[in-house]
Formats: sequence, C-alpha cells, structure tokens
Amino acid sequence: ATQASALAGAQETCRIGSRITLQGNPDMSAVGTAIHASLGLSFSDPERPISQDEVNRLLQGLDVLEHVDARQVLAQVTALHAWIASRWPHADAVAEYPVQQLLDAGQVLDGRIDLLLATPEGWVLIDHKSNPAPEAQWQRLAATHAGQLQAYAKAVEAASGKPVTEAWLFLPVAAGAVRVF
Repeated sequence: ATQASALAGAQETCRIGSRITLQGNPDMSAVGTAIHASLGLSFSDPERPISQDEVNRLLQGLDVLEHVDARQVLAQVTALHAWIASRWPHADAVAEYPVQQLLDAGQVLDGRIDLLLATPEGWVLIDHKSNPAPEAQWQRLAATHAGQLQAYAKAVEAASGKPVTEAWLFLPVAAGAVRVF
C-alpha cells in the first residue's frame, strides 16, 4: 500500500456482528478501553474462549457495566473471531503487539498494534476503534487513522522483512470493519 492509497480512506467495508447498544451517556474512552481489553483477552489463549463473566468484570472494572451489555460485547468478540477465521483461515493472531521504530524525522514511533495477523502472504494489521459512527462515516474514520496504520505497517515491514498486505479498523460498537489499505 502506498501512502497515497492509505490516505484516500476506506478501500473496503464489512459488516461484522451486531451493533452494540450504548445506554445513557457513557465515557466513550472507558467503553473503548473495556471493549479493547475484552478483545485482547479473547486472543490470549486460542484454546479457551473468553467468558461473559470475564467481560462483565472488565466492564465493571472500568465503571461502564450500566452502559454496555456484556452479552453484546461477547457477541462482537465472537463475530470478530469468525470473520478472521473466514477471511484468513490460516492466520496466527497476536494481540497487543509492541512496535517501536526510529522515524526519518528523528521521532520514535512507540505503540501497540491491537491485533496482528501472520498470514502466508504477509501481515494484516487490525486496529480496534469503539467509535459508534454509522457506516456513512467510516470513510472519514479510515482517513483519520490511515497515518497511524501506515506508520505501524512500515515498522512491522522493517522489523520482519515481510509485507503488510492489509490494514483494517474494527468497529465493534458500529458492527463493522473498514479496510484502510
């Protein structure tokens, strides 16, 4: 993917699962952290699926249980796993993959890739965003986050020597995914 194509916005969209209904006026940062933690935990042991009790504890720990239904979060976790299995059946998934690189401008890129898939063709980056925006706004989201994903892709390619073939935003609240490049 070139920088120009990445900055152009969404290359493809997919519906994944069902929209998560938010109750009241939750702190979206806390909601995002709880959902993100649930997703990360779900990839920690492929032999043991995450439970509804674990999701409940994460939501409660971040004080958003009254705003978000753990069953809906768990359903989105399950839907993400199913989508990955159908699209990249031979992928190995790693959550919260650390990435660091010295950039040309002298700055240091220091971050964590939410989900990195190793496929026979190369890497697939997936970044989770709990933005509830409707599908009509996903193009804008893709453009907004393209730079971050492009920087992660360059770092992964430099470290591994393998190409990043795709980069996606997974939108669990909005029930979809957007291919950025």
